[in-house]
Amino acid sequence: MSGDDENTDEAATLAELNDRLAASEMQLMETAKLATVGELAASLAHEVSQPLTHIRGVLQLVTSSVQANKPINERLLGNIIEASRQTERVGVLIQDLLRFVRKDRTQPMLVSVSDVFRHTHRLLRGLLRQHNVQLTTGFTADCGVWATASQLEQVFINLTQNAVAAFADLPPEETREISVTTLVDQENPDQMLICVRDNGPGMSAGIRERIFEPFFTTKPAGKGTGLGLSILKRIVTEHGGSIDCESKPGEGTVFFVRLRRYLPDSHRGDCG
Repeated sequence: MSGDDENTDEAATLAELNDRLAASEMQLMETAKLATVGELAASLAHEVSQPLTHIRGVLQLVTSSVQANKPINERLLGNIIEASRQTERVGVLIQDLLRFVRKDRTQPMLVSVSDVFRHTHRLLRGLLRQHNVQLTTGFTADCGVWATASQLEQVFINLTQNAVAAFADLPPEETREISVTTLVDQENPDQMLICVRDNGPGMSAGIRERIFEPFFTTKPAGKGTGLGLSILKRIVTEHGGSIDCESKPGEGTVFFVRLRRYLPDSHRGDCG
């Protein structure tokens, strides 16, 4: 076999290995996404069961009125209208969930950070309420970023889940707060800075330095894979961005996600 043939075979083998690696990484991301949904299952079930309970009660009232030949009064009509709103609420939640779990092969495009987070918040609302967490947002500089919406949702969900898990170490009387804000990165105006901050117990420098390592976790056995933050870092990096963390014991934690801003030439400077 000539040297050229050997080089060709090695190149083909390398290309095949790269393809397998890319497929494995994609499968890992999809698995992590399903694991995220599994962790949200209890709170999502609660978010659906509340409206369904209300709808069931209204249907029972309507059935009783019809069987007794009673006219539908103003109060019952109001309940029917509210039941209709609740069905829409459940439908929107299901659509948000389906959009999040479906395999997304789309390339990064212009997306609004605030729109993406609004969809994400509907999936997180039950989890936040369950753990008595107050959420504040500030999208004052949201001019859009280049991203894949479902992957940006995964970033928001995992960072929020991590913050909620950290709150477990706080005394019950302590206020639990998470804030999500955006601003233009002053050091690099072509980038949007997304900040996810919590007032949890924070972490030591030793833990902070390792949080993006695959399979590293501080959660008890069976409570986490240790893949969440490493996958988030890969997602952000593949978008041409970066993710960093600042944290000290007793001072909470803040994650900084930097993504490329959408800046059409004709509108540069409008979003600062």
